Amino acid sequence: MENVGRTGGRRTADGGFLALCTEHAGLTCTQCKVPAVRRLPSVGASAFAYAVPVSPRFPISLTAAATLSSPFHYSILDRAGCLAFRGHNESFDSKNQGNFLELLQFLAEHNEDISNVVLKNALENLKLTAPDIQKDICRAISIAITDYIKAEVGDSFFSILVDEARDVSGKEQMAVVIRYVNEKGLIIECFLGIVHVPETSARCLKKGVEQILSNYNLSHSKIRCQGYDGASNMSGEFNGLKALFLNDTNSAYYIHCFTHQLQLALVAVAKNHVHIALLFTIISNVMNIVGVSCKRRNQLRDKQHDMTLSALQKGEVFTGRGLNQEISLRRAGETRWGSHYESLIRLITMFSSVVDMLEIVLEDGISSEQRGEAFALLESMQSFDFSFCLHLMKDILGITAELSDALKRKDQDILNNRFTEANTELLLCIACLNPSNLFCAFNKEKLIKMANLYPSDFTPSDLMILDNQLETYIMDMRLDVQFSLLKDIGSLAEKMVQSRKEILYRLIFRLLKLALVLPVVTVGDERAFSAMAIIKNRLRNRIGDQWMNDTLIAYIEKENLDYIDNDAIIQLFQNMKNRRYKLLLVSVLHFKFSSLLLNQNF
Repeated sequence: MENVGRTGGRRTADGGFLALCTEHAGLTCTQCKVPAVRRLPSVGASAFAYAVPVSPRFPISLTAAATLSSPFHYSILDRAGCLAFRGHNESFDSKNQGNFLELLQFLAEHNEDISNVVLKNALENLKLTAPDIQKDICRAISIAITDYIKAEVGDSFFSILVDEARDVSGKEQMAVVIRYVNEKGLIIECFLGIVHVPETSARCLKKGVEQILSNYNLSHSKIRCQGYDGASNMSGEFNGLKALFLNDTNSAYYIHCFTHQLQLALVAVAKNHVHIALLFTIISNVMNIVGVSCKRRNQLRDKQHDMTLSALQKGEVFTGRGLNQEISLRRAGETRWGSHYESLIRLITMFSSVVDMLEIVLEDGISSEQRGEAFALLESMQSFDFSFCLHLMKDILGITAELSDALKRKDQDILNNRFTEANTELLLCIACLNPSNLFCAFNKEKLIKMANLYPSDFTPSDLMILDNQLETYIMDMRLDVQFSLLKDIGSLAEKMVQSRKEILYRLIFRLLKLALVLPVVTVGDERAFSAMAIIKNRLRNRIGDQWMNDTLIAYIEKENLDYIDNDAIIQLFQNMKNRRYKLLLVSVLHFKFSSLLLNQNF
């Protein structure tokens, strides 16, 4: 039989061969006389393709419904994070069936082909919209991302970043992030997952970490650094989580989060200096008396609005997009000293309006205690000591805020210029890898000492080879112009991969990777908890641990989701359990519509 169109095929379960036409439309191509592939009209910039299944009881419309209701909608809901999957009432006549069904209904209303195969037009009871189906596809997306991260890490060593916090339902949750160097020499931090821990003892936390690592087939013997805060259950010398992992792997060195250390230093200064402590006490009292009611907050906004209009008319400030926005006083957080800087900035900006509000309270206060407090605050705020301390702390916190923001960058390596004077043996050895100023910090003896700190990664023969390799390496680096302008070891590792010198100097590149996996901060865990607060909120406080973990992985690791083909997700969904019908897909083009939705304000 001569086929006019282009045809392809796939083997059937019984060993036969199913020919499929990929050019002509229709259930059966009239020219090729074989089942045809139909293509749905594109949505955005992509389209789905689906094929006739082997079983005659599984029509083409069912495959389309399965395809459309799985990767597309879950990409939107998983990656958006803040969108709940299901509604309170998902019945046919409900006005709000939930985001999943509403999105599917919207798509069906704007595409006739889709409308013919989904929801009320789907085959029998195979609509693929049940809650269990939704969870299964969410789980499939999570597994696909897990497999991708697992493949990228491979057999490399890594560091772990661990922290714990309570969710909105009061359950203790522990987040685990790993830091490693990929094959391109880039520093990567990936969220592995979140697990409920019944208690926050070190042994319980260690069990939770090992559980998550086992999901990725990662061995704790590959841990080369641990990054925690300074809590005793984490950093305890004898019974902390740090000590437990060091007992198993003596090369799993502990790094105290630098941002946490910075906050501890600021707290110590504030508590030990009377005038600074008084400054924040006065500011807190001002927040209480000015922001005690909606009426006073509205009065404060009105006064600031009138003052801004007056300044505009006098030409003291300028108009423009993003300028002169409405602001209000901000209360500083007790444990987040970065918020103190924003609090001081807003108080300075609204200082005159705040003084006017205190004068109003002094005259119209409902009680003598309130008027007396307003009088005391006015006296304190208009003193030289208060103004001096206010601007002094604004300048100090401004410097530390920039440092804190720089530390929180995902690609930050331990050898930043701010830490060249580190007083630990490991950091002093790592400093010799710094390529700035033509490798002026290079010291062969210290680098060999660093290799001795990792006995599981360098054998005695490796140490002898490293001794010779370092001499050739430093001459090569100083003579090669492409390495002359490098400033940090992160760019050095990347450049070595680009020039293929990581193969020539494999032991030195191993030292570089060991240095790069050392974390500066544990901000990755904090970002995970911020995402958890979005996903498991007051209205969704009964979401299960596994479902929350799956959704968090898809939401946080959305960049990795871009590299995963929808075919893989569908196949994982199909293999998860025995299903009534089998999906036989020719191809599924990667859907980009979710990226558009992520840029919108939900």
